[in-house]
Amino acid sequence: MYTPSAGEGARRSPDRPSNRPRAKMETAICHAGCAVIGFLVTVVLAVRFYPELVVAVGRVGPELLTSTVLVFVLFWLWAGLWIVAEVAWGWRSNRVTPDR
Repeated sequence: MYTPSAGEGARRSPDRPSNRPRAKMETAICHAGCAVIGFLVTVVLAVRFYPELVVAVGRVGPELLTSTVLVFVLFWLWAGLWIVAEVAWGWRSNRVTPDR
């Protein structure tokens, strides 16, 4: 017969419900929060540097292509900031360790 060592039974009991749905919800909230953080920083940077961004993108060519490039630049900026927020949040909450 298996007898759990000291403290092992308190960590996981067969009659206690699993915490998996809660962990998945926390992960989803973390992803959504990081997306919102990345989006807000992108909006602030776009508003602050809009004239410089338009001049830099304006060198591309026709008006339609210029607006497309502007949208792609803002999208990739948002995606990059989202990734940075995810890594920072994971590192801060000790989900990610620097030695991995």
